[in-house]
Amino acid sequence: MKLPQLETLLLGKNKNITLPNEMCSLVNLTALDLESCDLTSVPAVVMKLSQLKALRLLNNKNIKLPDEMSDSLVNLAYLDLDNCDLNTLPPVVLNLLTLQELDLSNNRISLPGELRRLSNLSVLTLRNCNLDTVPPAVLKLVLLKELDLGGNSGINLSDKLAGLDNIQLPH
Repeated sequence: MKLPQLETLLLGKNKNITLPNEMCSLVNLTALDLESCDLTSVPAVVMKLSQLKALRLLNNKNIKLPDEMSDSLVNLAYLDLDNCDLNTLPPVVLNLLTLQELDLSNNRISLPGELRRLSNLSVLTLRNCNLDTVPPAVLKLVLLKELDLGGNSGINLSDKLAGLDNIQLPH
């Protein structure tokens, strides 16, 4: 692939797509969209895209995230796992310490206490996650500015939310 200046690649809704190893020559690629590609795991070549800052994997049911993701994608700031049929947060996500935005919407997910390790997280989206309370781990995210809990009918907002001083309403 000879597109050395390419920064964004949108491949969404390409069912059963195969990403060639030549993609690793996209040295300036910072955003990759693999929405609704019927992926069961993150393609290996993605781990070679060291400048990647944004990765959209939404609507890939039961996708597996490789352990080496945290060692390879050291600049990843945005991860979208919306509607991936996740029940628990993949452990590797807790090692993506540069994450600033995480979308886990439309998953019936439980969040571990270790979520606080994502100390740079400023935006967390938990829309339609069938939550009845704000997960305690969320309250430990001191840099959190935007928390989206829309669509969680009957959610009980804890008085502890008052401790999230940085929360802002989305524009």
